[in-house]
Formats: sequence, C-alpha cells, structure tokens
Amino acid sequence: MPNPADLYRACITEVHESQAIFRCLLAALSRPGEIIHLPDAVPSRITPCLAPLMALVSHDTPFSVVGSGADEVSDAMTRATFGRSTPPGEAAFVAVMEGAVIDPHTLRQGTDLRPDVACQVAVAVDGILNTSDGDDSFLSIAGPGVRGTRRVVIDAEASELDRLARFLTKRIEQPPRGFDAWLIDKCGAVVGVPRTSRLRIAARHTDSLQGA
Repeated sequence: MPNPADLYRACITEVHESQAIFRCLLAALSRPGEIIHLPDAVPSRITPCLAPLMALVSHDTPFSVVGSGADEVSDAMTRATFGRSTPPGEAAFVAVMEGAVIDPHTLRQGTDLRPDVACQVAVAVDGILNTSDGDDSFLSIAGPGVRGTRRVVIDAEASELDRLARFLTKRIEQPPRGFDAWLIDKCGAVVGVPRTSRLRIAARHTDSLQGA
C-alpha cells in the first residue's frame, strides 16, 4: 500500500482524465459484456476498480471502499474528491477490492419509483477479462444493449471465479430495481453489468457454490 501522500495524489484526476474514465464506464454499461479499457495511466498508478470513485464521486457524495486497505484508500479518496465515506449500504458508489466479499443484498437497490437512488459497484477482478465465442465462458450476458449473447472469460484462479460467481448469482434481477456493476481487472479492462442484464454463470462455478 502506498504512503498516504502518494495514495492521495494517485486518486486525483484532472478534467480530461475524469471525462475519459466516465466515457469508458458509460460505454461498458451501454454495451454489456464488451471489453472496454480505462485510460492507460489509471492501472499504472492505482488499483483500477477505484477509477469509478475517482471520476464520479464529488462533494458530499456517499461512497464506500470494501477490502484490504479500505481505511487508507477511503481517507485518500475523501481528500481527493471531497466525497463522504460511508458503510456500503449507504453508498452511491462502492469499490470492492481484490479478494473482498460483499453481499449484494446489503447494497442500495432503488425502488420502482426511484431507481436512481440505487448504487453503482466496481468489483476488482484478480485476473484478466476477455471475450469468448466458445463454451469456455465464465459469464454470459443478455438483455438490452446486447444482440443475442455476449460471453466473458476470466483468466483467474478457481477461488477468484467462485468469489465473482457468488457476488453475481446473488444479484437481484428485478429492474428497474437493482444496481449497475463494473467488473474491472488489474490491467484496466472493464465489463459492464447493468441491472437490466440477464446473467448466466458457468455451471461448474454455480455447482461449486451449492456444494460450499
């Protein structure tokens, strides 16, 4: 973990970089399952799953960081963005660091009348995201923004795939309620999973969860 001064500087984004990150995140949600890349400078200086907080959190916006080093990162993010660190269930934006586990049911889901109060979640992937045309996919995504089905494969350890499967299979699919999510790997590749998407996790991972 960098020292507090370096971590604070890493969380600061200038206007053009914030706009580039925002466009990446928007494109990922508009085209679910497609690989979109964050600006190269982001993964070179900070954990990429923090990029949504860096670009989208502003004065008094409630945010939460979950996982190892969360207190230090939250302090730096508060100074850099003027946002407000809160428990995950109160946050508009949540970053889930590598290896961290969070129950999706504890997050803000919005309501039928106020879907806009739901949170947006960035989940770090300890591996490499890529697309797949075969049967080796970890995740299949269908629904608005997808013609047919898009498939995503993740080059990662089985324990990491099970962690991600546990998070995604607990997601509530009752739009307009729910939350939007980004899976972000350590190289800055992003896959958007909007609340309107229909997901299918590879059977070998759902089977392992049932046996856990």
